[in-house]
Amino acid sequence: MKNLLRILRNNIIDLAFRFRNRAIRALSSKTVISADDSKSDSEVSFYVSSVDAINSNPKKFNRFRRIYNYREILEHVTYWQGIKYLKKIENQNPDLYLNFPKRHTSDLIGKPRRYIYLQDVEISPTTIRYLSVASEIQSIFGTNMSGNVVEIGGGYGGQCAVFQDFFKVNEYEIYDLPNVQHLIKKFLVAIGRSQNVRFPEFGQTHDTPINFAVSNYAFSELPRQIQTWYLENILKKSEAGYMIMNSGRADFTGRNKGKLSIQEIQAVITGSRLVEEVPRTNPDNYVLVWGKHLNLEHCSEIR
Repeated sequence: MKNLLRILRNNIIDLAFRFRNRAIRALSSKTVISADDSKSDSEVSFYVSSVDAINSNPKKFNRFRRIYNYREILEHVTYWQGIKYLKKIENQNPDLYLNFPKRHTSDLIGKPRRYIYLQDVEISPTTIRYLSVASEIQSIFGTNMSGNVVEIGGGYGGQCAVFQDFFKVNEYEIYDLPNVQHLIKKFLVAIGRSQNVRFPEFGQTHDTPINFAVSNYAFSELPRQIQTWYLENILKKSEAGYMIMNSGRADFTGRNKGKLSIQEIQAVITGSRLVEEVPRTNPDNYVLVWGKHLNLEHCSEIR
C-alpha cells in the first residue's frame, strides 16, 4: 500500500512537470534529442541549467535527485523497472540478491525517491539499476576484475560508487561536462567515495593503461565528432568495456542522426559483441561489450 501511494503521488507530480516542459519546448523549440553536431542529447534539454542551479545552491544539492529537470535525464527509473532489474540480479548474481543492501550509501545524498523492495528493503530504483549494471559486468567479466576504469558520462557518480563495491579499482576516471564533474565530485565526497577518482578534461591525452571502460547511455548520446574522439582515444585503448547504447543500431526514436553507427564502432573495437539490454528500457537499446574471455551465459547475444 505504501508503494502504491508513493507511485500514485509521484506520477501525478511528474505528469504536471512533463506537461509544463512540453509546453516550454513547444514555445522554445527545445527537444530531448540533439540535432546539433556539437552538443549531446542532454545538453539540449533542461538538464545542464538544472545542474548549474544544483551546484550553486546547497538546498537544491540536498534534494537534487528530486528535481524534475534533473530527473528527466538521470533519475527516472520507475518502481516497476526496479523490480525487473532485481529479477535480473537474481538470475545473474544470486548471492547479491539474497544479501541485497537495505539502503546503499549513495541513497544517503540527494533525497532520491525510494520504494520498498524485497520486504523491508527501501532503496532508489536508480540505485538498483546501477547495482544491476555492476552485477552484469561481474557476470560477464568475472569477479577478479581490477585496475584503471574510465567512465564516459558519470551522471551524479552513482555507478562509480557502486562499481567500487564490486571491483578492485586503482583509479576511476570520469569524463563529463565540467559542471557535471563538479556535481559528481560533491556527491562522491559527501558519501566518502571520492578517493582515487579523477576528472580529466575532454581532449586530454590518456597516458595510463585503461583496463575497463563503462558508459550508461552517455556515449551513444554524444554527437559524432565527440564520439569519434572517445572511440579513438579511450575505447580503442581499453582492454575491456561495457556500454549501454541507445543509438547506432535501430532508430525507432530518431537518435541515430549525427551519431556513429554500430558498424563504425565495431570496426574500431575489434572483437566487440552485442547483447540485449535487460530489461529493455527503450526500443533502440542494446549493450556493447568487448574484452578477453567474455562469459555471455546470462546474456542474449545479438547476432
